[in-house]
Amino acid sequence: MAYVSVLVLLAPLAIVAGLVVLWVRMFQHMLGNPTIPSSARQLWIVAFVIGNVVTAAYYYLTEYRT
Repeated sequence: MAYVSVLVLLAPLAIVAGLVVLWVRMFQHMLGNPTIPSSARQLWIVAFVIGNVVTAAYYYLTEYRT
């Protein structure tokens, strides 16, 4: 029984850690992306701060993969 409770505690932590890593990586890429104009970069920064993980995932789908 103790083994199951440890997994129940670690699964959400692993998911959150993965989302934080995604957010940090996409934010770093956005800051270093030379193809994004500075005005668009400012909007992306606001979106990243307000939207957090959802914006990071959207940036990955629209900019990072291209």
